[in-house]
Amino acid sequence: MIDAGEKLRVIGTLRTGLENINVEYATQKGIKVFNTPGRLAETVSDFTIGAIISEARNIARGHAALKAGVWRRDYHNNDFIPELG
Repeated sequence: MIDAGEKLRVIGTLRTGLENINVEYATQKGIKVFNTPGRLAETVSDFTIGAIISEARNIARGHAALKAGVWRRDYHNNDFIPELG
């Protein structure tokens, strides 16, 4: 891809890591490479906490069952989120 971009001067990624970019080769070709460390940290943490709660409370399974027209009563939902770990 780098060689295909004859006028390529900059490679940027909207993620923290550069593992999908051959930084050494791009630098040798005079192409600047940048990323955005920390840009999605809050979003990822929000999603992770939401996924944990969804799994602990069977939210996704219940939603899928309701969409399929099934009212499931066998989910184990306590008044607390069980200890995870």
